[in-house]
Order: sequence, then structure tokens, then C-alpha cells
Amino acid sequence: MSFDVAILSETGPRARNEDRVGVRRLPDDRIGLAVADGLGGQAGGEVASELAIRRLGEALTANWNVNLEVVARAIHGELKDQQLLHPEWREMATTLSAVVIAGESLVGVHTGDSRVVISRGGGIRKLTQDHTEVQRLLLSNRITLDQARNYPRRNILDSALGIKTELRIDPIEFGVKPGDRIFLSSDGVHNKVLLRELLDLTSGLRTASDLRLLKT
Repeated sequence: MSFDVAILSETGPRARNEDRVGVRRLPDDRIGLAVADGLGGQAGGEVASELAIRRLGEALTANWNVNLEVVARAIHGELKDQQLLHPEWREMATTLSAVVIAGESLVGVHTGDSRVVISRGGGIRKLTQDHTEVQRLLLSNRITLDQARNYPRRNILDSALGIKTELRIDPIEFGVKPGDRIFLSSDGVHNKVLLRELLDLTSGLRTASDLRLLKT
């Protein structure tokens, strides 16, 4: 299976762009994809997301079939060590959503509120669930969907690499077919673009590179 890949990233309202993206072409027409969105201030967010993407890439280069959860937990441990060594980064953490596509199989790991989404034909669905306070309240029926849209703590994470609370890592497994479109995004995208809007925006694009047209 061949892959067509495009990357879009902008700083937005922040002083720094703390998002990092990883793409690794692997042997035998496989590919590794990842997005990490850092947080923590004092440049800690960009350090965390950069470290996560770099360590993941190194692991996939050494062994594309590596256990991604083991890699993610190792990154989490390294971030915790860096917090101790650099007090100014004591709050740093990063989301991580990463997948490896090999043949008709997609496997990955996810923590935080970045997302992996797949569109096929006229349909689109999330392959990940946000690890956020607002999502937890939604699932427990403590708030409604309408209330969630304006919830004042939408950006509070329940899990991320480097977080001080308990780490949660979800596995991702899905079958893929030629023609599928896989989207990895940070909350800067999916908090503004709904799934159906994403499908409508991208349905007429011929290649992944045409995604750059959406910036205009």
C-alpha cells in the first residue's frame, strides 16, 4: 500500500507552536504517523512534544513492530526525569496519538486530547476518545453535549505523557483499505472543525498535499 502525506501546523494564538508531528517511512511499504501537543509553559510544552516525537521515531526506526505502549510509557518516564532536572519544566507534558499502518492493519496508542480520525467513502469516525475532564463528564451524563461546547475547562486533560496524575494509554486497532483517509490532529483543529465539516472540506481533494489549500 502506498501513502500520500501532508502536514499542516500553525502557531495560532500562542507565542510558541508546541505541536509536533512525526512521519516515518518504514520498510515494506509501512508508515508511522504521530502528533503530539505539548503543554506546561516556560518552553516545557515544546520540549515535551519534541521529545515524544523524537523518541517514538527512534523506536520505530530500530524496530517498526515495537510495542507502542511500552515506548509511550518510556517517554512518560523520561519526561518525569526531565521535570526533576529542570524545575522550570515541572508542569510539562504532552499528548500523543501515534499509529503504524502496515498492509490493511492500523495499530497505535493514544493519550490526551489529540485525535486519530478515519474517513472512508461518505463516512467519518474517531478512533480515539479524548482524555479530558469535559469528555469524562459527558460520558457520566453529568453534562449535556450543548453544555460541553461551552464548558469553561475544556482544555483540562485527564491524561498525557508527563502528567502528575495516573497515566492512561488507549490502544488503537482498525482495519484500513486503499482510499482511506487518516487524520491526526491536535485540539487546535478539532475544537474548531467538526467531523462532518472535516469530511466535507476534504472530500473533494485529490491528494493529501491539497490539504494546504484549506489554509486559505
